[in-house]
Amino acid sequence: MSLVLQLDTTRWQTHLIEFATEIELVPVIKGNGYGLGFSRLVTEVKHLELDLIAVDTLAEATQLRSFWQKPIIVMQPIRPNDQINDENLILTVDNHSPKIKGPVIVELKTKLQRFGVEISEISKFADMQVVGYGIHLPIGDSSNFAFAKDIATQLPGKQLFVSHLTKSELAQLPDAKLRVGTSFWLGDRTALSMYAEVLEVRKIIGKLGYGQVSSAKEIAVISGGTRHGIGMRAPTMPANLRQRVVAIGLGLFEALRKAKSPFYLGSKSLAFADTPHMNVSLVQLPKNHKVQVGDKIMVRARYTTTYPDFIIEI
Repeated sequence: MSLVLQLDTTRWQTHLIEFATEIELVPVIKGNGYGLGFSRLVTEVKHLELDLIAVDTLAEATQLRSFWQKPIIVMQPIRPNDQINDENLILTVDNHSPKIKGPVIVELKTKLQRFGVEISEISKFADMQVVGYGIHLPIGDSSNFAFAKDIATQLPGKQLFVSHLTKSELAQLPDAKLRVGTSFWLGDRTALSMYAEVLEVRKIIGKLGYGQVSSAKEIAVISGGTRHGIGMRAPTMPANLRQRVVAIGLGLFEALRKAKSPFYLGSKSLAFADTPHMNVSLVQLPKNHKVQVGDKIMVRARYTTTYPDFIIEI
């Protein structure tokens, strides 16, 4: 009755070791722990003998303290109302941050347009213990390296903490450390898989579900619902024509009660038969299927938004 994440430990650890080789690395641990949880990720950081990790928020730093006693970078800039009760943090500051007594990283403005100050403004932090400068870049932007290199040229000898550069690009910036999450923890997708269990198979006459809709003639009830993050899809911001067409197509599927689910029968996504329930989902079954109660169904969902019941290491 569970949604299970299966981890090929040897393959995963091999990827982590290869990724961490020959670069200055600061692993990012945030959110749901990339589907694996904070404790599991900290264990691997210790195996790699790294001395510094990064989180997004103060709340995440607090959660990590029971697993990790060394310094933690908090990447989200501090605000006046934040309660700071941990002296072993490296805090991030920008124009709206209060004066901090301990070590800080000054977040620089980038094309991401989320936080950060102009490089011409960094002198205002001269009375703080600045240990570096944060550069949070967009994902996959072709100008990322040029931007980071320009910053490095303007701040010679200063420590940079950079997000979303490749290993080869980072190697060309001698004073930079890579803050990295997804491509590190989830970089080898073949090492992770998820599956759910078929709990019921039944033919439908009439309507079904909480919404009482006529959407299917036969359904399967599968473990995994909103509590696990199933069906909690984030809105997309299409950047090109192809992405807009895909977004329109997904909306059309939903309007026709054929919204695609993350549950797969072979290579085909099974359509939802009803809005996902808290712990289970109802999906439409195709004609001539061979699905039975107890079968395992492949789940293809974002690990960063999915909360499995169990993690099984093989």
